[in-house]
Amino acid sequence: MMVGFMVVLGAFEGWLVYRVTHPRRTSHEATPSHYQLFTGGGMSWSEDQWDNTDGTQAQGWFLRGATGSPAVVLNHGYGKNRAELLNLGVKLCEAGYHVLLPDLRGHGASGVSYSSLGIYEKDDLNAAINFLKTKKSAQGQPLVDGNRVGVYGVSLGGYAGLTAAAENPTIKVVIADSVYAKPNWLTQAVLKEMFSADPPLLGQFAELGLRGYFWGHYDEGSAEGALSRYRDQKLWLVTTQVNTSTTEDLNQMALNLFQQAQFPKEIIKVERLRSDARDAYDDRIVGIFRKDLTR
Repeated sequence: MMVGFMVVLGAFEGWLVYRVTHPRRTSHEATPSHYQLFTGGGMSWSEDQWDNTDGTQAQGWFLRGATGSPAVVLNHGYGKNRAELLNLGVKLCEAGYHVLLPDLRGHGASGVSYSSLGIYEKDDLNAAINFLKTKKSAQGQPLVDGNRVGVYGVSLGGYAGLTAAAENPTIKVVIADSVYAKPNWLTQAVLKEMFSADPPLLGQFAELGLRGYFWGHYDEGSAEGALSRYRDQKLWLVTTQVNTSTTEDLNQMALNLFQQAQFPKEIIKVERLRSDARDAYDDRIVGIFRKDLTR
């Protein structure tokens, strides 16, 4: 009887870990070719692949800007894919920046089967930046200004950008929207959505399994620890005006992170859900990069 109970309990814990680390994959609703079709523009882009530091392979769209310009990496949110940020990427490219839009591990067309909730995504981001530095012009010159890179990310993507910058001084500007402080917050948010409740014991049970799944790395990093290691990198934290319990939690975390961060730093509140507000939002993000990551 006890053995059977333990087997069922273990299976349930494994199921929880799987559901948290394997978000439902979504297909790309748009591609850069769709933008070329609708606008008739001559934007140059490619579907690229590169190696992550753990030997896995990453995949994304590269939008080519002006030779010698900085690059901006756009990291989508948990449960999304690179197409989520394509409109922003096109606008940045039109402003002259090189843009890389990867599918984060466990999302979209990524060859990695699982998401690590931000644990390994920061290393993937640094690998993506190293890949950008290998890009060459037709004359064999570096295509990208490898000393100045910008990163924008939402939730999971924002956490990856914020933590990667602490290890990579070439990241000069980080814009993090709806960023969380530690991976365990994302775990709790996913479970809350799954069960339409917030049972604390269930969260603790899932986190115990995640510690084993990630071989003890689950509790290693935090946004607070990363911010303490910034070296004159500009941080922008973005909060939203939507009144939900999840959004309120994220906004409060952003305020706490902002208080702990060193200067230079900014925090803004925006609306980005309506289509007209989304365009204004993207224009504002482009304006930030124009100001703080000048070409």
